[in-house]
Amino acid sequence: MSQDAPFGTRVQSVAGLARHSDPSRLGRVLVLPVAASGGDQVPAVGLDQLDYLADLRWHEGCSSGRWFDVFVDKALEWIGRPLARSGAVEHSFRLGQAASATPGVLWLPSLPVHAPPVVLLGHGGSEHKRSDRIVGLGCWFASRARIAAVAIDGPYHGDRVSSPLPAAVYQARIAAEGIEVVLDQMVAEWRATVAALGALGIVDISKLGYLGTSMGTRFGLPLAAVMGVQLRCVVFGKFGLLQGSGMHQGLAAPDRIAHDARLVTAPVLFHIQWHDELFPREGQLALFDFLGARDKQLMGYAGTHGETKPAATALWRDFIVSHLDDRRV
Repeated sequence: MSQDAPFGTRVQSVAGLARHSDPSRLGRVLVLPVAASGGDQVPAVGLDQLDYLADLRWHEGCSSGRWFDVFVDKALEWIGRPLARSGAVEHSFRLGQAASATPGVLWLPSLPVHAPPVVLLGHGGSEHKRSDRIVGLGCWFASRARIAAVAIDGPYHGDRVSSPLPAAVYQARIAAEGIEVVLDQMVAEWRATVAALGALGIVDISKLGYLGTSMGTRFGLPLAAVMGVQLRCVVFGKFGLLQGSGMHQGLAAPDRIAHDARLVTAPVLFHIQWHDELFPREGQLALFDFLGARDKQLMGYAGTHGETKPAATALWRDFIVSHLDDRRV
């Protein structure tokens, strides 16, 4: 897929572009000449599920094809051009308006897949949606497993702030806002993101998983509690009912954590770092016990909070794929 190719729709020909009356919903599609077909066609590389198309408007200056404006869901705005990454295509988006918008990234297979399954990726504290770990996971799922992946920035992280904040600062801001308020807000933003992508038909939200440790579990746990059977599987870990002295005390919410854990029904893989200095082992084991899922697995590795062995990452990925890829059933 050309790196110039934008997020858009796949059509059989220029004549195949329909018309729509709502000029407030604009996106773009690139139509590339295909000599063998005798017409202008978008190559069979991915995104063919946008529901709304508009009048044709030419855009000059594109060396690899011709731009047309098309209509997309007005709540979800695609930012810039897609980026090709080793068999995956990365699309930046913003959901919502102005300061309250949710910044996110979607990774899709570069080869055509009709509405693939999707895994939600929750990043850790002091990371963001484009941290190396998240990008690595997103690209692996899209290129190797042909599963879409999406990540959004956590509160006071990534594009939600003008520059990275020290842990003590963003933790204090979350505590000042109220940990339960922030938890509920992140759940709402994740659900809105899933709904928006599902409405466009880009991914199959009936085949949905979640992967996030540490802060990714903090925000993923209440999401899994609310979504219930809508999630096919989750990977959690490096988080628990107890927290060490290095964490802001305003982030402690053991009752809420235990309550949400009881409501989790999706199969769970839970990762513990045995010498975790931020979330003591006994609190993590207690959280594992509280998880309501009948199918739950525990994996443990020696080491501190920040350590993750490649073998552990491989187990995370395999667990997600085994539940989202029906070809393996």
